[in-house]
Formats: sequence, C-alpha cells, structure tokens
Amino acid sequence: MEQYLDFAYYYDKLTYDVEYKKIAEFIKRIFDKYAKNDVSLVCDLACGTGSICNLMSDFGYDMIGIDFSPNMLDVAAEKKGERNILYLNQDISNFELYGTVDAFLCLLDSVNHLNNEKDFDRMFCLANNYLNPEGLFVFDVNSPYKFKNILADNVFTYDSDDIYYVWENELDEKNGICTFYLTFFVNENGLYRRFDEVHTERIYTDEKIRKTAEKSGFEVVGMFGGNYDFAVPEKDSGRIFYVLKKVKNVKI
Repeated sequence: MEQYLDFAYYYDKLTYDVEYKKIAEFIKRIFDKYAKNDVSLVCDLACGTGSICNLMSDFGYDMIGIDFSPNMLDVAAEKKGERNILYLNQDISNFELYGTVDAFLCLLDSVNHLNNEKDFDRMFCLANNYLNPEGLFVFDVNSPYKFKNILADNVFTYDSDDIYYVWENELDEKNGICTFYLTFFVNENGLYRRFDEVHTERIYTDEKIRKTAEKSGFEVVGMFGGNYDFAVPEKDSGRIFYVLKKVKNVKI
C-alpha cells in the first residue's frame, strides 16, 4: 500500500499540534552554535508539506526540500507562496543534488521511516557527499523508549468536524519495527469517505546512529532531548535530536 496519498492533503490538519516554529527556531540556534561557516543553503530531507522549509526560508535561508511523495510536494508547492524554495521528488535514501549545501535537516522522525538499514546508511553517506566541509546534518528520531512505552501496541483516535481517524500500532520488538495502521473517515459534502494507509518505522539506537555517523564521515557534536533546547535527553525522552558535523569525505 502506497503512503501519503490522500493522507498528504490532510496532513497539516492532523499535525496541528506540531510546534513547527519552535523546531525551526531551535534549528537556527543549532546553526548559530555549531556551524563553523555561514549557513546559507539548507536541504530538508523528507520535507513533507514544506512547513519547516517555509519557516527556514522566512529566517533567510535558501531552501531545498526533498520528499518521495508527489502529493506532499503538491501541498508544499501551494503553501510556499512567493518564497524561493526548490522542491525535488526523490527518495531520501537515493537522492541527487546538482551541488553541495551547508546543512541537511531530516525532522519529525522521518529517519525512522527508513526501514532498511542499508537505506539508513546510504542516506548518511549521501548527506556527507553533498555537504560542504564541516557542514551540519541535523535530524531527530523517535527514541527506543517511545516505541516501547508510548507507541507499542496502543491505539489512538482523533475526531473533528471534518476528519475522524484511528491509529493502531503493532510493535515487533524483536526486529525493531513498528507498524502503524491508519484508517481515515473524511467528511466530503456531508458524506464520509474512508481511506487506509499503513506506515512503518524502525527503531534506531544511539549505538547504531553513532556507528553509522562515524562510518559516514561525521562526528556527533550534539545530542538533545525533544524540548527544543540544549539539554541532554532523559531516559524517558520520546524524541532525540542529533547534530552531526562532516569531518571527512567518504565514498558512496
């Protein structure tokens, strides 16, 4: 089953509680703190509907957004208005740019959507390949704690005037995969249309992330909890931010 088809057009309504502005402001502070050189051109991997791209563009950064879903990019293109943002319909584990950038982003646990560890490793190598010397790669992950204690085999629901959905989780802890079964009922002129999507996420441990970072020519220079500050993660942190700096070139 393909992902982010109909869902793409309701994504922003369903993520109304995501604090995009706080995230973008935190990214800007990360750049100010860790970037040795000026950050001008930034590429957002798995950019979705472009909310982060828009905010970073408003901060003065030149933005490129990459996403595998044409539907998500359709929404992003509509939202960008007069902003000069380049959107590319590519897979984040197999993308191609025409030059290098100063920083990469991959936010909102998009890294966890790489279910194949070879794709995970390749994304890191590609980021290294297209980064300027000492450029930054900033991403976040859903923590192992969140998978095991919050998502696990739980069921979540959302109800509004226009949308009702059920989100059922199934955690395969042995293989480190969590499957999300999403069922939507969308109000269209008084009648509700149903559609379903299945998404999966892989658990990535700190050990795995650090090994892949080192192998891909990066140094981990920061690791923070999900409160958009520079505090170290707690044991029960659900989201963890990583800041990587390119320290050497690697072959893909």
